[in-house]
Amino acid sequence: EGKYNPVASLLLTTSEGAVKRLFSRHNVNEIHFRNELLAFLAYSTLNICLTGVPVPSGNFTGSMLIGGLAGRMMGALVRDYGQPGVAVSGVYAMVGSAAMLAGFKQMAVAVVVFITGAANDLNLVPPLMLAVTVALMLNKLINERGFDEEQILRKGIPYLGPEPPRLMDRMVALDLRDELPPEALLPPEASIRTVKDALEQTKVQDFPVIKEGNICIGFTTRARLQAALKSWEASGILCEGDVGNKTQILGLGNEEMTQIISGIIGRESSFSGSMLPVLRLAERSPYTVLEGMPGPRIYNLFAKAGAKSAAVVSEKGEFRGMISRNGLIEVVRRLEEAHDNRKFDDDTLDEDEEESSLVIPR
Repeated sequence: EGKYNPVASLLLTTSEGAVKRLFSRHNVNEIHFRNELLAFLAYSTLNICLTGVPVPSGNFTGSMLIGGLAGRMMGALVRDYGQPGVAVSGVYAMVGSAAMLAGFKQMAVAVVVFITGAANDLNLVPPLMLAVTVALMLNKLINERGFDEEQILRKGIPYLGPEPPRLMDRMVALDLRDELPPEALLPPEASIRTVKDALEQTKVQDFPVIKEGNICIGFTTRARLQAALKSWEASGILCEGDVGNKTQILGLGNEEMTQIISGIIGRESSFSGSMLPVLRLAERSPYTVLEGMPGPRIYNLFAKAGAKSAAVVSEKGEFRGMISRNGLIEVVRRLEEAHDNRKFDDDTLDEDEEESSLVIPR
């Protein structure tokens, strides 16, 4: 009691509080180089060990704190062994935080605006811009993507970036189609066995509904088919081979049965006992794209317009295939992996090599 520990004042508080102390211009003689070095080593070790762990470790403010500590140490060295009147240690901390954030998140102007607003000093814009530019240049030489984007790719999160990959420029809709087995194509009225065969295609989440003439009239989802199948079977209309499962079906809990869309699928005299009206489960206004539509336009349809699935049709309106959001994400990632493996460079490839590079690896 009655003692003050500068290292504890940085570690035994929130990262926001520690950043405020580092940015302060009035505590030059309170936190010394050795204190900053110990805090830097401790916090950097903890931050590296917790990276990627599904806990709220605070990567944004954590990177600000690490950069601020590094900048503050540089300020202490300049003050003790260089020219002490250049700037106070808090300014060095702000420049270090900006450089660390720019490299970690691969942001530029946003970092400068954020740090300048925190300091409420427009005179910091030139040194911050210089630090951010150098940090971004060095980071681009080492890492192609920022931390958040790399996390998304490694964890397999279904995400589409704002811009399509360059390898997609000469691709068309036919090149982006999902691998759709014949069992996944459903008629407007399908038998129980047909629906079960479709649900066995585990990689398919959206099922096109095809009428006569090979015309797609909508898409239905796996969840809707499963719920409709449970509701239909629980109502007592069972197909051949399912009689033995009747007791199990009727034993469904209330919580599970509340999720079944029994209001859509019910007993109606217009349907036989072994048929499901799949058309009533489908979205009747699907996105349709011509088979020759350029790949970047299709990418924007999913990334910016929020489409989940689209039907690829011919000029006569015949169904040629389906493009789903998950399928497009897989194509994009295969293209990015091919780009990383081949060190693709559009400026050095001739036309024939570029055409061969556009083949999607399976």
